[in-house]
Amino acid sequence: MKNLFIFSFIVFLFAACGTNKKECCNKTCNNYSIDSFFTVADSLDGKIVCLEGKIDHVCQHSGRRVTLMGKDSSLTILATMADTIAPMDSTFKCGDMVALTGTVKIKTINEECIVKMLADADSIAKANPEAEAQKETNDHHMTAQEKADMYRAEMQKLGKTELKMYYLVNVTSYKKHEAGC
Repeated sequence: MKNLFIFSFIVFLFAACGTNKKECCNKTCNNYSIDSFFTVADSLDGKIVCLEGKIDHVCQHSGRRVTLMGKDSSLTILATMADTIAPMDSTFKCGDMVALTGTVKIKTINEECIVKMLADADSIAKANPEAEAQKETNDHHMTAQEKADMYRAEMQKLGKTELKMYYLVNVTSYKKHEAGC
C-alpha cells in the first residue's frame, strides 16, 4: 500500500509539471526561449518546437508573419503562420510575450543563392513586364537587389562566405504568456 501511495504521488508530480508546461506552449515538443534556441538552433532544422519570445513586429497586412526577439535584441526569428490558424489580430502588440509552435527552417545564404535570387527576380519581371514591382521579395518589402546587397554587406562585415537565416514556419499555435512560463 505504501508503494502504491509513493507511485501515485510521483505520477501526480509529473502530471502537475507537464500541465504547467502545456499552459505555456505545446507539451509534445521542445520549448525554447529565443535566446536558448540560438544555442542549439543548428540541430533543430525540420523539428517542431515551441519558441517563447517578445514580439518585435507583427505584419500589419496579414497578421501571419511575426518577428520575435529574445532578451538579447539582436537575436530574432521570423515566424509564419500556417493557413489553418487565424492570423494574429490587433491585440498582439510589439513587446508582448508570446509562445509559438512551429517547424524550424534554416536557410543558408551564400553567393550562389544570391545570384539565383536575382536571376529568379529578373525572370519574373521579364515574363510579366507589368509586374516590375513584383521584384520585391517577401521580407521587409525589399527588392531582390536590395536584399542581395544587404546579404553581401553582412557577409563582408562578418568576414564570412555564408549566412544562416532561421525561421519558424507552419506555426500551428500561438498565445500570449508571461515571461519565464
